[in-house]
Amino acid sequence: MTTAMPSEPDPPPRLLFVYNADSGFASALVDTLHKLVAPASYTCSLCALTHGPLTMRRRWRDWLGEASFEARFVHRDELARLYPGVTPALPCVLIESETGPVDFLPAQALASMTTLDELIESIESELAASGPAR
Repeated sequence: MTTAMPSEPDPPPRLLFVYNADSGFASALVDTLHKLVAPASYTCSLCALTHGPLTMRRRWRDWLGEASFEARFVHRDELARLYPGVTPALPCVLIESETGPVDFLPAQALASMTTLDELIESIESELAASGPAR
C-alpha cells in the first residue's frame, strides 16, 4: 500500500515594487525636496501613494505587515542590476514567476490611482484573480 505524501503548500506570491527613482542618499534627498516643493510634478506615482515626504505611510506599512504575499522594494537602478533584461515602464509592481518578474500592476495603472486605498484594492483584486502563486 502506497501512502500519499502531503503536498507542500504553494509559497506566497512575491511582488516586486519598483520605484521610478534611484537608490542612495543623494537621490532620496532630491526626491524628498521634489515632493515638498513640487509634488504635482513628481514622477513616481508609487512613491506618492505609499510615502509621505519623509517616511512610508502608516496605513501602507500596517497593511504590508498583514499581507498574504512577500514584498520586495527596489529602485530603478537596482532593478537594472537585478534583472538586466527587464525594462518595464516605471513605476510598476511586478510579480515573480518561474521565468522572472512579469507585469502585475503596470505604470499606467499606478498613474491613474489617486489614493493608497485604490492601490491596496488593486493589489488584492489582482492577487485574487491570479489564483495560486505563479
